Amino acid sequence: MVDGRYTDAEWQSIVAALPAGAPHDGARVQLQRAAEQFASAQVDRKRMAGSAARRQQWADISERAGELLRLLDKIDHWDAPIWGSDGERDNSHGERAQAAGMLEEFVRHASTQVDDYKKHAERFSGKKDPDRERLYVEVLRVWTDYLGGELGVSSSRDGRYRGPLVRFFDAALLPILGAKRPKPRTIRGIVDREKSRRGGDRTIAPSSSTDAAEAR
Repeated sequence: MVDGRYTDAEWQSIVAALPAGAPHDGARVQLQRAAEQFASAQVDRKRMAGSAARRQQWADISERAGELLRLLDKIDHWDAPIWGSDGERDNSHGERAQAAGMLEEFVRHASTQVDDYKKHAERFSGKKDPDRERLYVEVLRVWTDYLGGELGVSSSRDGRYRGPLVRFFDAALLPILGAKRPKPRTIRGIVDREKSRRGGDRTIAPSSSTDAAEAR
């Protein structure tokens, strides 16, 4: 791919994988959009690298800022009495309140960072890869909604999985994932998950109003 777009040679390989005479108007645009979304998600994922360590840093900051806030609240004199303090907890300039407010805001900010890093880590915990799953869903949406294909993978007596969907899926993902694209056996599992996700419905709702218009 070049700048998130299929080269003409790559697109011809995808067309060659389609059943003879299958219409493919709009399919190239939709596949390229899916590729661009996947590439953007991968950039975001790289930015979040080391999220576990960063989450712990913010957790430490939140804990220490909270402890400082509690210590501040325990102070009975803002200024030492030798400087003329009347012994009241808050001085006339509200410096204690300002300091407490800044610390409270800092604790809230740190807690938000902890939550964000935690949610990111949970999305990719174990073998989870929601970015890839979304890419697979979009490619299958093109297959059914733009190319008129069915969600089915055939297998031979020797246990090999094949068929038009396998050929299309492999050809569409080769320029995007290269050697890391799913193997035919894995494609079967991806298709089964998508069937279950759709609940028996052949089509997937387009991801935007623009897609809806193009799908019609």
